[in-house]
Amino acid sequence: MTPRQAEEIDLLRTRFPDLEIVEEGAWVRLPCYGVPGTEWTRRDTPVVFQVPATVAQEPYGFYVPNDLALKDGTTIQNFTDGETPFSGRWGKFSWNITWQPAADIRGGTTMLDFAMSFARRLAEGA
Repeated sequence: MTPRQAEEIDLLRTRFPDLEIVEEGAWVRLPCYGVPGTEWTRRDTPVVFQVPATVAQEPYGFYVPNDLALKDGTTIQNFTDGETPFSGRWGKFSWNITWQPAADIRGGTTMLDFAMSFARRLAEGA
């Protein structure tokens, strides 16, 4: 794990103190992420994502258990089967945010911003 990845994970812990990591690949698992709205089959879900190795590399996508679904059965767009180092079956949301990091972690976009943005994608529904 690079020093920047460790710094990003430390920042993530300020909001998600119970996060789990797999150091190889800098994978992060948030065991209980709130799902906004009422259209999903769950009110919270585990979420997994990777912290890029370099500051300039934009993070992309996040994973949830592949049985997360919309109550009305609508097919979820930009969602495919995926693999993580954590046990279980996962689906991947294609997702990114405007990525403008800075050398000083608090001076630009961070992985905490990325993690917090998952709620926006989930709020979109299908």
